[in-house]
Amino acid sequence: MDTSAVLAAYDAQVRQSLEPPVGGWSVERVGSVVRAQPPPESGHGGFIAYSNLDGATADAVIAEQLAFFRGDGRRGEWKLYGHDRPDDLAERLVAAGLQPEDRESLVVGDVAAVLAALQDRPPPQGIVVREAEINADIGGIVALHASVWGEDSGWLGSELADEKVRDPAGLTIYVAADEVTGEIVSAAWLRVVPGSDFAGLWGGSTLAAYRGRGSYSSLVAVRALRARDLGYRYVQVDASPDSEPILRRLGLEPLSWTQPFSWQPDTAGA
Repeated sequence: MDTSAVLAAYDAQVRQSLEPPVGGWSVERVGSVVRAQPPPESGHGGFIAYSNLDGATADAVIAEQLAFFRGDGRRGEWKLYGHDRPDDLAERLVAAGLQPEDRESLVVGDVAAVLAALQDRPPPQGIVVREAEINADIGGIVALHASVWGEDSGWLGSELADEKVRDPAGLTIYVAADEVTGEIVSAAWLRVVPGSDFAGLWGGSTLAAYRGRGSYSSLVAVRALRARDLGYRYVQVDASPDSEPILRRLGLEPLSWTQPFSWQPDTAGA
């Protein structure tokens, strides 16, 4: 895979040509910035998906976006990629008052290569991997997420259910369940970017007692197969340090890193 060419395609097809994430969202292109904005009733804030800045203009553009976040009054986020310019953009964002969060790796794999890497792997023992049924499985997905991350995850169930209703072709959710108890032990979903070569792999949380059995890899396989059947060439993941080594063994390659920088109205002098 020509990683430089694929990264350029990702920037052009996904970041610069960003489509609204779900119904009610809007995408605004303000000069050299692409910003997604949720509907007024949403508890979420907007986020900046792409920027093309230089040393002479970066600080002024950052100030403009912070002014927008303050006017909106909700949390704002600037999603920075490792290859974004200028080279000191991260430092400029911090100096302006945004808070850096955990860094992840942008990894991309050719669907054919990923499926080839997975074809001889046995299915996880005692685990059934299947497409989720929203009404029947959303509670189990929420319970799984809450157990893994130790937080109230009701928001996740509401967002997934709403997104599936609004865009049934754009979101496919899969679960891995204990074949005896039926408990959902891992869950992940596929989001596609219409008109592009890329499909995104999201989720992938697994209960601690079930890790190492192949559930995660099986969920990668079923989503890559779905992406292939829908005509997508690449699968993409914002990978944590835990998942990146697994994904690299499955044929995905790191292209860059990504890191959110957030602004909170209660901590940034709103």
